[in-house]
Amino acid sequence: MTRRLFSLFFLTLVLGTAGLQAACSESQSKTASNDSATEEPAGADESQDSGNTQVAAADTESEPADDAASNDDGGGDTSGKPYDVSCDDDHCVANEAVVTGYEKYHAHCHTCHGPNGVGSTFAPSLVDRLEDLNQGEFTGIVANGKKRFDSTTGTYSVMPAWKDNPDVMSNVGQLWAYLKARSDEALPAVHPDPK
Repeated sequence: MTRRLFSLFFLTLVLGTAGLQAACSESQSKTASNDSATEEPAGADESQDSGNTQVAAADTESEPADDAASNDDGGGDTSGKPYDVSCDDDHCVANEAVVTGYEKYHAHCHTCHGPNGVGSTFAPSLVDRLEDLNQGEFTGIVANGKKRFDSTTGTYSVMPAWKDNPDVMSNVGQLWAYLKARSDEALPAVHPDPK
């Protein structure tokens, strides 16, 4: 997996986005021919985790998680939302969780999911996707990855598992806060300043 991610990163540097898209398409086609499942979290069948962080695969039938519960530092607003954002014109200020989430998103996620979480030609919009996910489901997908079949192209798209990346997993609540603020349209596509 590490070799594949490095290869995708290298292709992006050398060939730009078109090279990355071609590599992703090739990888997705290989995955489609090797697996007949239509949708499942990558690594969900593993009972042991090689790292210290263990996160169970998200249960799609679960009740929505308390969005503010895992957001101990940076806090949300008093309505239970994981974010506290105030905007005027094109300038926004936000709580620490949202600002950190923005920074971590742009360090780890924007290459595939776009600079503002609205998706790309090879990864879905997280702004739209969070309308249907609770925080527990989101955390499970980030930790364990996800494989999704696209019936229009006949290929699979595969999000890698991030459970072995401590920078991602220790900030998954902050990623949720940032993306939830974007999904709820509380934060436009701007860099938020800290409150």
